[in-house]
Amino acid sequence: MSWLLVALVPALLMLVAVGLGRLENWLATERPAGARDTFNGLQRRLASLDGDRLPTRVYSQHATNPGFHTPRHANRV
Repeated sequence: MSWLLVALVPALLMLVAVGLGRLENWLATERPAGARDTFNGLQRRLASLDGDRLPTRVYSQHATNPGFHTPRHANRV
């Protein structure tokens, strides 16, 4: 029974690799239908971000928590 596992696992891995290679080639050659519209919409949204932003709080550097102290090193004799 183990010979079946030894024979089928590499064969399945090779089939998956070939299938993924074909899928990758197909996706690389196919041109997206709405690529130009998507790019134009992205440019419009980026242009609208310049003036319309939500107010955000400015965080300054906070002090460390006094409840937690730095660990002391062991006294090596």
